[in-house]
Parts: sequence; structure tokens; C-alpha cells
Amino acid sequence: MPKHRRKSRKKTNSPVTATWIFVIVLLVLGGGLLIRGKIKTEIQSTRINQTSSQTTDGETAAQQKFIKKMAAPAVRVYQQNGQVLPSIVIAQAILESSWGTSGLFLQANNPFGVKGAYQGSSKSFPTTEYVNGKKLQFRLISVTIQI
Repeated sequence: MPKHRRKSRKKTNSPVTATWIFVIVLLVLGGGLLIRGKIKTEIQSTRINQTSSQTTDGETAAQQKFIKKMAAPAVRVYQQNGQVLPSIVIAQAILESSWGTSGLFLQANNPFGVKGAYQGSSKSFPTTEYVNGKKLQFRLISVTIQI
């Protein structure tokens, strides 16, 4: 009996097939990136809406009002000279004036505790300082600041 040889198929790597596979892979990756971008945008807009509609840090309405009051001049000065970030100015004003509730801020509009006189205008406030653990009473001469 004669031996039958199997015909071996030649493997042909068709450039057309490779091109189609490449195109399909690009479409899948591109579509995935597009969807990812849309999802990311949607998540960010949701976070912005949540932040603007409610406070996550427990800020009161008065605290938000104080931040807004301090933000306008802080941004304006930063745009003029670019030296101190508005966020730092606002944080310092919060710290120094107890969220705008200190007498110094309420009576002299001085959120930073600036001492001295400006054009002959100043206000005197009692203050307590501690030096080496000893309580000392002072009169603070404060500058009235225009915001």
C-alpha cells in the first residue's frame, strides 16, 4: 500500500488580516479610553456639585461667609504680586481672627493682628501673652485694615 502524504498547509500571514486585527485593537483601546474619560469627568463634576452644595469639613455658614470675604482680597493681591498663595492668607486669617469672631477683627477689621498705627488711626485692645509660662497683660495697638 502506498503511503499517502498529507498535504501540509502553508501558513500565510496575510497583511490584510494583521491590519484588521490592529484596527480592532485600536478601536477597543480608544473606546475604552474615551469611556474612561467620560466616567472621570462625570465623577469630578459630581464631586464639585457635592462640595458646593454641602460642606464636608463641617463648616458653618458663618465660616463659609468669612472665607468668601477673605478670598476676594487675597486673590486680588496674589494676582498683583504673586507672593503669597490665597489659601495661605485665608488660613492665617482664620487662625489669627478665630474665623472672624475676634474683637480685633470685629472692631478694627484686622484679621492678622497687625500692630501699629496707619495715618494716625489705631485701636487699643487688651491681650494676654505668656512668656516662660508666666501670664502677662498687654495693650495691643492695632491697625484698622480696609478689606
